[in-house]
Parts: sequence; structure tokens; C-alpha cells
Amino acid sequence: MYMMKGMMSLFMSLGIGYVLCILAEKQKKLLRTLGYTLGIAIIALSLMAAAVESSVHCDMMGKSACGPKAMKYAGKNIMKWHHR
Repeated sequence: MYMMKGMMSLFMSLGIGYVLCILAEKQKKLLRTLGYTLGIAIIALSLMAAAVESSVHCDMMGKSACGPKAMKYAGKNIMKWHHR
């Protein structure tokens, strides 16, 4: 449930940043610059926050829980369970 809430907030902030960039396109001079700056800042900050959150999540779960090795072992465990 917590992961879904985080993903929803990420998509919402990315959407708001994108809408700001689209609306800034219709403006002139200073408002256009301000709109693009705010939109790009929101998008960049939300992507950086998601990257930090995922790295913290991996550190809390341990090195074996994240990364390519985890996917390799997860596939083997799933296949063992499936063939029982």
C-alpha cells in the first residue's frame, strides 16, 4: 500500500510538472520562462526524490534484495514454486 501511495505521488508530480510546461508554452516572455523553470524543477525534483527513495529502500532491505542478482534468484524461486 505504501509503495502505491509513493508511485501515485510520483506520477501526480510528474503530471503537474508536465502541465506547467505545456501551459508555459502559451505564455509570453517572463511567464513562459517562469512556467518552464517551475515545470522542469518539479519534474527533476520528483525524479530525484524517487531515486533517493528507491536507493534507501534497497539499503534497508539489504544488498541481496535489490539489483540484478535479486532478479535472477527471484526467478529461480518462482520457478521452483511453480513446478511443485
